[in-house]
This record gives sequence, C-alpha cells and structure tokens, in this order.
Amino acid sequence: MFLWEERATHSPPDEPPVPAAIAHVINTSDQPAYDAELYWRRGSAGYGEPNPQPLGTIMPGANTSSSRDFPRDTNMAVSGAVLRFRDAAGVIWMRRPDGGLTEQL
Repeated sequence: MFLWEERATHSPPDEPPVPAAIAHVINTSDQPAYDAELYWRRGSAGYGEPNPQPLGTIMPGANTSSSRDFPRDTNMAVSGAVLRFRDAAGVIWMRRPDGGLTEQL
C-alpha cells in the first residue's frame, strides 16, 4: 500500500482560494487491504468529516483518491492524510505520505 499527496487550491464561488490536499492510495500488493481509512489531520489534530474517512477494501492493483479543503490559515506542511489498513493476516498498519509504515499495536 502506498500513499502520496498533492497540494492544490480550491476556489469556492466568489471567495478567495483555500488550500487543499489530495490523497492518492494504491495497493501494489497481491493481497487485498481491508478496512482502509484516511485519517485527515490539520497539524496534530483531526480535521473534517468524516474522519476517519472509510475507503473499505482495496483490491490488488486498485487505486483511489480523495481530497479535502482546509482553512486558509492552515500550515499545509504539517497537514494532510495518513492511511490505516488491515492486511490479510489481520495486522493493522499506518502509512504516511513520506513513505513511513508502522504496525499499529
């Protein structure tokens, strides 16, 4: 499972642009990833609804993307999404967009 992010801006009608993050998830394994969820963060706090955002089962080779707008004063260097999922053996993992992968106990 890989997660990477893009930064963007979204322009609501008649308003200045707001920062946005686009999270891309791809399953490069030959096994499904179960109970996948994106945890959206604004700094160290959770942000937005739903949070976590359920993605469900991601089959081998499948990919999905999701985006979220943030308030204008958000420090996007420390905001975005992390991915949590369960593998076929029942182990729960957390994947960060910087490539970090940690087992969740």
